[in-house]
Amino acid sequence: MSLNKFRDGGAFCRSVYAGGGSATAGGAGDNTAANGPWVNRDQGVGGMFRSAKLVISYTAALGAAATLTFNAKMQDATSSGGAGAADIAADTIDNFAIPATIVGTGAGTVTGTIELDLNLAKAKQYLRTVITPDLSAANTDTCTWQATLIMFGFDRDPVTKTLA
Repeated sequence: MSLNKFRDGGAFCRSVYAGGGSATAGGAGDNTAANGPWVNRDQGVGGMFRSAKLVISYTAALGAAATLTFNAKMQDATSSGGAGAADIAADTIDNFAIPATIVGTGAGTVTGTIELDLNLAKAKQYLRTVITPDLSAANTDTCTWQATLIMFGFDRDPVTKTLA
């Protein structure tokens, strides 16, 4: 493999919106699964992306010792409408370390990202995320989050155009 792929990695990947939302502890969005949109791995030129990184960015207002936990899973399907949708087995996804828990060390705002590496070799053509934020406190803590899939391993390079 050419070192250019490491020095200019941006030219060899594409990003796609994979979902997002907000939650209030004990209220709307808390401990509620949010389905992302279906993403097509096939770019119409004879190949599919073979791996991805799921990046969940978050901002949360947490009380002291309160937690925000993200649970996530990937689903695949044979059409953009979700035909044949099923969870992708955890053993086919490399390093999918979920759930991830963020702990507030004192009352205040916590921001960050969680990154999960995905091997998509056995996945069907269409993918989506299912992400569940869970706040431990009652009625006070809040969070907003957004998920992005960064797709890699396409048959043609460069692939810098953002997916629709």
